[in-house]
Amino acid sequence: MITITSIEKNYSSFTDEHKSEGYCFGFCLTWLGDILKDRSSQYSGRWFSGWFTPVKSPEKKALLPTDYASQRLLFDRARRKQENSERRADEDNAQGFSQLDHEEVTVNYKNRRQREKEMITAVPGLKYSLHERSSFMTMTTLNTRENKNPLSGMIIKFQFTDEGEEACHAVAAFRYNEFESFFLDPNYGLYKTVSAYPMLEIVEFLSSKYHDPLALSEIRVTKKLTTE
Repeated sequence: MITITSIEKNYSSFTDEHKSEGYCFGFCLTWLGDILKDRSSQYSGRWFSGWFTPVKSPEKKALLPTDYASQRLLFDRARRKQENSERRADEDNAQGFSQLDHEEVTVNYKNRRQREKEMITAVPGLKYSLHERSSFMTMTTLNTRENKNPLSGMIIKFQFTDEGEEACHAVAAFRYNEFESFFLDPNYGLYKTVSAYPMLEIVEFLSSKYHDPLALSEIRVTKKLTTE
């Protein structure tokens, strides 16, 4: 696994500033959304800024900024994304709906919002699906034999032991061609896998950074080809 961009120091400084244990889930959602969504033109004042800007390829959009100011903007988007996700889960549960964790609430909310946008724009959006996993190697998003869609990403939620206490974390991965994938750990940075078996590399990485990592769930995020 090759290091592309290290953010460990800057991200740790940001979370300390906000007195937070981290915004890993929001970071993963933000990163995958930026890769998979089409944002060729955005209205700004009287001009559409994207008219004269070529659309970046997915592998280019996956790259993290290297300067601190741009990284802070990304961290802040991740913070807001995670706080909104947790707020929606708290509100749904407080209103007497079935007790869902914030990952389930987020997947349901995202799919509903994507359908609403598709009805307005007629542009295919993203599809989110949540799967419980008891092993990292049963996660199939990066497996080209199991998942034929070339524009797919995944969020991995796992449990580990931190100073004798159980803790949870989320990381993400994106396969941008048959043989290459990007891997994001918000605590450390962006990496590129270098073998035909990216999950093996990811498991090796997690085992080197976290004590006794245990897979919990996989959220697959896929760029839809049609609005149906």
